[in-house]
Amino acid sequence: MRLASSVVVEHGYKRSALYDLANNRVQRIPLELGAALAQPHLYLTKPQEKWAFYLEENGFLINEQASLWRPYRSDFLFPRIPKLHTLSVDLHAALSGEFVGWLLRSTNLLSMTHIVVMTEDGRQIEAYEFLKNINKLRIGGTYEILEERVPGALVGTLFDGNLTPRLQRTGSPSQLNNRDFICADTQVYSLTRQYSELVGNLHCDAEGCIFSHKDEKTYLLGTTSSQLSDILSSERYRRASKNTKDLRDQCKYCELRYVCIHPFTYRLDPHNIQSSPSLCVYDPCAEAPQNQLFAEAP
Repeated sequence: MRLASSVVVEHGYKRSALYDLANNRVQRIPLELGAALAQPHLYLTKPQEKWAFYLEENGFLINEQASLWRPYRSDFLFPRIPKLHTLSVDLHAALSGEFVGWLLRSTNLLSMTHIVVMTEDGRQIEAYEFLKNINKLRIGGTYEILEERVPGALVGTLFDGNLTPRLQRTGSPSQLNNRDFICADTQVYSLTRQYSELVGNLHCDAEGCIFSHKDEKTYLLGTTSSQLSDILSSERYRRASKNTKDLRDQCKYCELRYVCIHPFTYRLDPHNIQSSPSLCVYDPCAEAPQNQLFAEAP
């Protein structure tokens, strides 16, 4: 008996978890069972055999001879991480000559694949005109106008490289209190295994301040008066891009840390990027089953 080919085991403080990267699902298991499954030879106690039957029945374990094993190897040493892929900007800054000049000086931004303009309701035409100018500069491959039509509610319109609208989506920050926060696939797992989940993003707010994400308010990387190359080589940017969940308070004890897409922008101490998350309802150190996230274990 062995782990299925796309399943990896990770350990927390109280529990372990099996990540089925091919099927986008996760299963919590007892810590002792997780330690046993991580060994090359599987020896189970009687209580663990009940778990093993459940896991085999649900496709997390496979009953095969050792000679047929082909262990799964997740590429977390060399993940596919684009240096910069998304630039978001507040419309007030976008319309300033200083921001446009910063764009023209910043040759690093030529690799950006997605440009987002954030605006309030009623200024869509101005935002679209800005994207037309950006498109002429050959910056970005896809574009988005993100409008706050009512406080806290965002509506995004996605455009292709020809600025033809393709999709509209809605979203607003909400407390993570159900299984929807699980996002287990090989690329996300690779990113969060060794790097920050926000690496590759830059945001320019209305005052021309540069942050790592549109929701970040305190961890300043620089301003539009700075050279982008100086921002990207700064200690603050390096610290943000390497801020893995292994370093975050509470997250480092969680067996779900590599399949959780909860960003570091929502944290208890805004001035400490390694602070515990502020909206997470899961306690990795608790004895209680916390079945608001999971069905009952076998």
